[in-house]
Amino acid sequence: MNSPYPDSHFNVEYEPDVGDDLAIAFLAYFPVMEGHRVARAEQILDYLLSDDPLRNGSMNREDLYRIVVSPLVGFYEVYEELRLVKVSRMGYFAV
Repeated sequence: MNSPYPDSHFNVEYEPDVGDDLAIAFLAYFPVMEGHRVARAEQILDYLLSDDPLRNGSMNREDLYRIVVSPLVGFYEVYEELRLVKVSRMGYFAV
């Protein structure tokens, strides 16, 4: 998944395991609260990371940031000189 936003934004790349993380979150929410909440949170998260990953997230530990868009929480690294964000993990709040 690569971000379709303009060059002034950051390109957002997802590690392969993030797809599995999102599928698990979707399945956890689907029976109870409709999976569209997860899909919408993913869209918002992607936009926020491409727009300004340093301000829209918070430092979790050295070189690793965290962003929360309920019900998702994502962990990522920012490569400012490359205008690149790499999302390494995605979690969700328990239903």
